[in-house]
Amino acid sequence: MLDIADEIGVSLVKFHVFSTIGVGHGNADLAMRPTEWVAFCDALNATAPNYQIRVWYQPTYARRDQMARYAAEGYQGCIGRTLDRISIFPDGRCYVCSYLFDTDLYFARMQDGQVVLNRGDNEFDLFTRPLVSSSCGGCKASACQGGCPAEEIVMGGSSCAAEPDIVPVCRLWKSSAKPEE
Repeated sequence: MLDIADEIGVSLVKFHVFSTIGVGHGNADLAMRPTEWVAFCDALNATAPNYQIRVWYQPTYARRDQMARYAAEGYQGCIGRTLDRISIFPDGRCYVCSYLFDTDLYFARMQDGQVVLNRGDNEFDLFTRPLVSSSCGGCKASACQGGCPAEEIVMGGSSCAAEPDIVPVCRLWKSSAKPEE
């Protein structure tokens, strides 16, 4: 794919993990396991410098020893808690985190041209909990900066519970597979 992108003059290619939301909902057998995605990203980091195009990816998962690199790139944990971006659906639901699109945990709803906050259980409450305690329960590791609260909801558990050396990285955050100029 990168060969073709370079050949036709594409400026940026972004890779996203296939997960169990959206089209992947109900197709868990097609989703990549955390270790598979980390291995793919490692290969992407090794390959991308050979191309002219910019190559970005969502880390999604990382080995604990990779977190210092992401922190140096500006990663500060769950982006959902910053309200940095929002997606508005045709039915008016507003989500901060793309990982929760298949849930009713929307942050707000657009109604008659006004933003109406969801006063029930919502994603913002979910995202701010790791500021007080990690979303993974008893884990005391600071590498993941509180974990991915959405992963707990969607997957029924944290990736680091199944893979102790793997920690979740916010799916909204992207990293470059090679140094940016």
